[in-house]
Amino acid sequence: MEYFSNTKENEQSTDVYIRVSFTKIHEIDTLNQRFHAELLIESKWFDQSVKTINHDLKSLEWKPEIYIENALNEPKEEITYRIIQSENLMVCEIRKIKGVFWENLELENFPLDIQNLSIIILTKKSGKKVNFILMQDELSKIKISNNLDKSSWYLHEMVKVNREEVTREYSFGQRIYPGIRITCQAFRLPGYFYWNVLLPIFLITFASLGPFVIDCKSAFTRLPSTATMLLSSVSFKGVVGRLLPTVSYLTSLDKYSLASITLISLMFIYHSILAAFIPVLTESLSYYLDKMAFLGFFGLVVTMQLVYGLWIIKVNNFRNRLIEKSIFYEHQCEPSHKKNN
Repeated sequence: MEYFSNTKENEQSTDVYIRVSFTKIHEIDTLNQRFHAELLIESKWFDQSVKTINHDLKSLEWKPEIYIENALNEPKEEITYRIIQSENLMVCEIRKIKGVFWENLELENFPLDIQNLSIIILTKKSGKKVNFILMQDELSKIKISNNLDKSSWYLHEMVKVNREEVTREYSFGQRIYPGIRITCQAFRLPGYFYWNVLLPIFLITFASLGPFVIDCKSAFTRLPSTATMLLSSVSFKGVVGRLLPTVSYLTSLDKYSLASITLISLMFIYHSILAAFIPVLTESLSYYLDKMAFLGFFGLVVTMQLVYGLWIIKVNNFRNRLIEKSIFYEHQCEPSHKKNN
């Protein structure tokens, strides 16, 4: 990607009035952290070389040289120019862009996550030569056409547009480039994960209490059943992990799955210790300890399910409130698309 333009350093700053909007969202690829979208960029500026409305558009002396910062590969662009009559004659550029765009997905609340899908529009000219002026409100309701799987995603009607600056370091110093970020929000619908991920983990965790029905005098016979539950949980965790990109933090699903594995591991350790010490324990003491252990593990399993269930209810209510009141959710840590060359 080129960041230099052929303009002269002594060129004066040009005001570029710009309007940006999504026209369609095609697909959100969680595993590869990208999305497919189409957008429309309308920009206009005053060009001193344009004297008549029939000016030859092929001979324009100045253009803002706009490009997409977070596009993967080269997006398809359809660019048209025309002269419009305002207070002065102005050049109007219409860009229709279709492509694949990178997004640093926020997955802490997966599978109840809210994704900010952003496109960063920059110019190859520095801020000394271009001044972007938005022709739209920062927050607005836009009905975006989408081909998203309606059972997997809900596309929020609120769209945010704001100005940005990108600083790049060169051998001769810094340059600041003006830009525009347009962001829409997609809410993941968790139904698939409820039935195909959370429910199996829930059942495996409760089933791990089953070996307690075996007489504690035969505690060693509990080990194969508990080991099977543990291996099933670990294997299932590996399968679920393939649905997500490699991230350095735990998602809510990771925490739930690891909590289940931890509880089953503790049960396996308990049964192992009981099998080792059962010969030296009296019958009444062994039954008492086993009963207390069962009640303790049962309480931990129930508490785990209640905590996660209440969290799901809380997050669902929060998401529904955002949708009903048309509120744009601000992530605490906005993903950065700024790259230093």
